[in-house]
Amino acid sequence: MNTRRALPILAAVALSAMAPKCEPPAPPPLPPEPPSEQGLGPNEEDAAARLVPALLAQDRLAMVATARRSGSDFVYAVYADLDRDGRITRVLFRRSRRPDGTYDYPRVGMDGDLDSGQDPLARTDPRALASYEEELGASGGTGLIPLAATTFPYAEERIAAAFDHPGAGDLLLVHTPAGTDPREIGNHGNLDVTQSRSPLVLSGAGVRPADGTATGTYTTLAKLVDIAPTVAKALGVAPVRGLRLDGSPGTTYLKRQDGRVLDEVLDGRTARRAVIVVSDGASHTRLRRLLEQGRLPFLARLVRRGGFFREGAIGNLPSNTYPGHNVIGTGCYSGHHGLLDNDWYDRKDRAVKNPYEEKIGSSDYLSPGVETLFEALERTHGRWDGRLGGAYTISIGDPCSRGASLGLLELDFPQGFPLIDGNSVVPVPDSFASSRTLTLGMALQQVLTMAVERQFLEGGTKHPFPMLTLLNLPLTDMYGHEAGPHSPLADDVYIAMDAFVGLIVRRLEKLGLLEDTLFVVTADHGMALQDRAAAGTLADALVRAGVEGVFSSERFVYLKCVDVEVSLPALQAGTANEVVVTVRDDDFDSSRVRPGISEAEVAIEIGSRRWTARTDYVGQAVLSVTPPAGSSRARIVVEAPGFTRAVREMPVR
Repeated sequence: MNTRRALPILAAVALSAMAPKCEPPAPPPLPPEPPSEQGLGPNEEDAAARLVPALLAQDRLAMVATARRSGSDFVYAVYADLDRDGRITRVLFRRSRRPDGTYDYPRVGMDGDLDSGQDPLARTDPRALASYEEELGASGGTGLIPLAATTFPYAEERIAAAFDHPGAGDLLLVHTPAGTDPREIGNHGNLDVTQSRSPLVLSGAGVRPADGTATGTYTTLAKLVDIAPTVAKALGVAPVRGLRLDGSPGTTYLKRQDGRVLDEVLDGRTARRAVIVVSDGASHTRLRRLLEQGRLPFLARLVRRGGFFREGAIGNLPSNTYPGHNVIGTGCYSGHHGLLDNDWYDRKDRAVKNPYEEKIGSSDYLSPGVETLFEALERTHGRWDGRLGGAYTISIGDPCSRGASLGLLELDFPQGFPLIDGNSVVPVPDSFASSRTLTLGMALQQVLTMAVERQFLEGGTKHPFPMLTLLNLPLTDMYGHEAGPHSPLADDVYIAMDAFVGLIVRRLEKLGLLEDTLFVVTADHGMALQDRAAAGTLADALVRAGVEGVFSSERFVYLKCVDVEVSLPALQAGTANEVVVTVRDDDFDSSRVRPGISEAEVAIEIGSRRWTARTDYVGQAVLSVTPPAGSSRARIVVEAPGFTRAVREMPVR
């Protein structure tokens, strides 16, 4: 070291350390976190009172639900006009905690049209329309299921869970089975049993066979939220002190767990690994019919070592892709796991969140308080790092990927992502040649299934055999939207899906892994035929009601309303009153404040007299008002572009 040059530098450093620090000023603290704004608040009641009848006048809608804060929880309201006579029934319910961490949903009121058959929550049977014959019979042979023939399983539980998400709308729309979206031939997303029901097969290690036949069925009622805790227990995941459906602590297999373990179908053995195949949007009744006809040989093989749930598994609300896949992977409803819907409106950012369009990185939307199956296995067995072992897990094409060692939709490929050479393929049926959707879907499923095969072929060399495989097969959903669940080519689509399952079954068998593998075959949601002639749009209802709002996924309505603050409690008659009216957006922004609205027109009306002003940049308007003698009431009318017209009253003394 050059001492002569170093000493001045060291001295300067020492003096700098001794000098007083000039820290930049700290940013001002944020205001307290505002209450979450899902459901209706006081400033939104008038708009909702006008909009709900306009919505229910559309044949496409069955119900409108909302939530209102009551203490630390909500009171929920469901509105319906089931007989289309213009008289609306309103049912009120709340949640009451049970010792086991679930809820009861007691009624707290019902008013409006009380005629027999008008209760929108009276039909909730989860066993309804569980066979192809029942579904077709309910539709009169058309495939279009009428409102009077359907049910809404676990309606209170699923509505309430949706409103637990701070991004839920002010209103939640429940469509008729055939009216979800008439722009497509088949669709889903709704509360009805057909769109909510997924097929469910459990098979193999850890599972008690139903009867050992190719059509063996379990009569146990199941939900999609039950899959993750059931798989976790079968794989030997360590129980944890977690949160249950009602948010209370208890012993669970995942850190947040809304579902239960389906102990009725487990035999107490621990599986070495699990493969979960999600056939996106698969129709339970179509798959069940083909299975009973003996046309799905690989699924039948799995059923012999387990069983097919006769009533399927009831899913999430909204019964859409991204929420449904993450229900399967977390054991939580979307109101708790974070991916509320395929898209939703974020009030704080004034923007739509759309994981469905983004595709990559949807785990960013998952709540930090939930635990995926991948993370639960890592908690139990350690994180796989290539040297010390741990739980090696893969998610292939599935929107639930957080914590997976290899997550395709997270672009997380620790070992690279080579595909095998294509020896294992499912031939494209000749009947698919005329459909771009079918040929594209087959190619996509081929790539995804080959990727899974590659992971098992490399097992024991580059990495262990996957302890958990989550595979998404999208073709059933792609073609279901294009042609409906019971189209002429639907059988071929499900037979192709069965063949892809067969590739994995045969690969595991060749590797000697089949006997100690748990298999799950399910879907993220169901599918229902749509009435293309259904009239009316949701935007029409907004116009008729004179309400401004934002729609998301045709499922939620976010009302655009204003908060009006007046500087005086009352006006004095016969004298000049200086009135300051402050107009703010009713929704808080990311700074935790309600921003003022500029250029809003504010009018104070007393009889035929009218005073007007426009708000400034902070949302304030100043008016000088002299009420005539004898006046008793004044109206304050606020009109702001993009917001619902607001009317307030104030006394004149």
